Amino acid sequence: MLDRPAAHGNVLACARHRLAAGEHGSAGNKRSPGALTPYASATVTPEYFSVTFNKVKPLNPDEAAPADALLGRTRLTVPSDSVEVRVEHL
Repeated sequence: MLDRPAAHGNVLACARHRLAAGEHGSAGNKRSPGALTPYASATVTPEYFSVTFNKVKPLNPDEAAPADALLGRTRLTVPSDSVEVRVEHL
């Protein structure tokens, strides 16, 4: 995987652009109230690069967490010996 940093760098550059544009779910965001909030986490190992995207419900009007907040999860994985992106809907 270390021999192809540009391919993975493009994914990270896209994520940085979205965060800079205010397309995130942190405090002080530019989203409208009640908008769905995506979160992502990345894992890098010698065997693969993986990003898991989680879509969650917004906070309730009283700022309490909703029951069953997770709406969906998608994982993108790129094995170190491939350029194929594997998509899993979890």
